[in-house]
Amino acid sequence: MHFGKHLQIDMLHGPIIGPMILFALPLAMTGVLQQLFNTADVLVLGQFVSTEALAAVGNNSPIIGLLVNLFMGVSLGANVVIARFIGAHDLKETIRAVHTSFLLALIFGVLVAVIGELMARPMLEALSVPTSVMPLAETYLRIYFLGMPAIGLYNFESAIYRSRGNTWMPLQALAAASGLNVVLDLLAVLVFDWGVAGVAATTALSNYLSAWILYRGLCHEHGIIFPPTVAPVECILLNLDPGKEEVRAKAEEIYAMLCKAGVTVLLDDREERPGVKFKDADLIGAPMQLVLGGKGLSRGVLECKDRRTGEKGELPVDALETALPQWMEGVRKAWAERRA
Repeated sequence: MHFGKHLQIDMLHGPIIGPMILFALPLAMTGVLQQLFNTADVLVLGQFVSTEALAAVGNNSPIIGLLVNLFMGVSLGANVVIARFIGAHDLKETIRAVHTSFLLALIFGVLVAVIGELMARPMLEALSVPTSVMPLAETYLRIYFLGMPAIGLYNFESAIYRSRGNTWMPLQALAAASGLNVVLDLLAVLVFDWGVAGVAATTALSNYLSAWILYRGLCHEHGIIFPPTVAPVECILLNLDPGKEEVRAKAEEIYAMLCKAGVTVLLDDREERPGVKFKDADLIGAPMQLVLGGKGLSRGVLECKDRRTGEKGELPVDALETALPQWMEGVRKAWAERRA
């Protein structure tokens, strides 16, 4: 996914107040929008169905507010952990934290959904929901709980974006889902006459949309791509044959050369399949990618890729001190022209 310049917040250069506001504002708006999903349901049902339907859904608001805040709070932990590893340029732990976040989101979401289905009635009784609206309230809550895995995924995916300094993409995904929720609510009530059950189902569906939008961004064909000026790491170097001593030695030599030149770079020399390394590299978001393997080294070339355009090339290993800086400067210049 290509993030536009309006999505990027550079908090490393210049005054801090402006970037801090730009970072915090969409974060606050995201929290408000998550709470407004239930509010939209209440308004549509109250306006077009009945006061009983309005009361039934309105009585669920404390439970839904608690659940949303719970997921937001837990995801902040993932935000902190991922940001810390990115700041430390620890590739292995960054990837592990990202993968763990996805797994925890699914497990936590499913767990909450199962518990919610089992405890829906007792929770509503604890809130002293009137018996006259209890059936409708229970119907809404049980269907709403089916969207818990999506809410969990959305919040943990948002944490990954926030850890990279991007709070706008989660807001845009949620805004799109909120708009869809209102439209589907109206269709469910005015066209299909599905009442409370229909509104609850469309809300759950809209939550899945917001999670899907962020997932597509993270798992896009080109992965996450950050401009060189704000990327936590400007370049990632993949060693595809770490078991071969000559490849390992050359990869470490290139890594040292880049570090000496002041380039923020990560070296992936894990004993993993190339496919795994390429996929994990996409999650890091570095705008430039270098690939060194036994076959390439035997031909005397280092593969390079501008991840913004997808353009690939080859650099002569015996002339990297001049060829590599020239190529990297060309990538930086193209980014600068694009942002101008």
